[in-house]
Amino acid sequence: GMAGAQSGPCQEAGPACFEQVPIRDGKTMPVYRSFPVTQPNRNLTSAVIVVHGNRRDADRYFAAIVEAARAQGVLGATQLIAPQFKAHAGACQDPVSEGEIFWSCNGWKYGEQSLNEPREDSFSVVDAMLRLLADRKRFPALRSIAVTGHSAGGQFAQRYAAGNRAEQGLGVPVRYIVANPSSYMYLDARRPTAGGFGAFAGAAGCPDYNRFRYGMEKRVGYLAATPDADILERFPRRDVTYLAGELDVSQDDPSLDKTCPAMAQGPNRRERALNFWNYIRSFYQARHGFAVIPGCGHDARCIYVSEAGRRAVFGAGN
Repeated sequence: GMAGAQSGPCQEAGPACFEQVPIRDGKTMPVYRSFPVTQPNRNLTSAVIVVHGNRRDADRYFAAIVEAARAQGVLGATQLIAPQFKAHAGACQDPVSEGEIFWSCNGWKYGEQSLNEPREDSFSVVDAMLRLLADRKRFPALRSIAVTGHSAGGQFAQRYAAGNRAEQGLGVPVRYIVANPSSYMYLDARRPTAGGFGAFAGAAGCPDYNRFRYGMEKRVGYLAATPDADILERFPRRDVTYLAGELDVSQDDPSLDKTCPAMAQGPNRRERALNFWNYIRSFYQARHGFAVIPGCGHDARCIYVSEAGRRAVFGAGN
């Protein structure tokens, strides 16, 4: 009832903070959240949606973003949501309860269709959450929404920021914080070279280097329905910040993408982040932000709890 809407934030990554958010025709998206998503709340002034990494460990991501919000002093007025993208196919056999929407092992990262609700994809599900949060009848005081992800979640956040179609006309500003992804979707065929950016020298031996998900060619899922012109026009103007762990430079990390299209973007995650940021500023006049997080490697908690991480996620005004 209404009493629950006025109680304090839920802070445990367990059943008490877990909710099934309705998506379509009885299908639901499991999330951890600090306040009920489907109950009106006039106290919430901002919201953060944090997307987990390859292990699909939304509970750990929820714990990290709660810790970051507590350190920033914004727990009481911030809706924190960690969606749980279930993968239920092939080698990925997440337990799925009745009605839960699910994806292939990797499809959720790139906006591909759900396997049990083909009219929805992983990006449209976040669109639905943005619209829910921007509903003034539910959350009249909400002033900003952040969408962020680390590692595979960073891959999600960068491509979602590039092609998102819900932000136009939402009425609430959205910012995107992209942390330590293995790769980026470049907007044209240029790649880092010794002297800056230009034609990719290894293109002949790497025919996929500019195909989706590394480039714009042959896009699938949600991004296939966003026209090139919209991506090229909107993405550079969006509020995007790239966060790179100072120590995220290992090439022995088994989760680092070492395929040729990824290596075309740089040798490691930190360099790929710096390269992409320089590229998007140089050729598309983007005003995107960038920070190297001291002392952090490939570690979501370290990134989000850091001072620069909290500033990017929760906004400089807090």
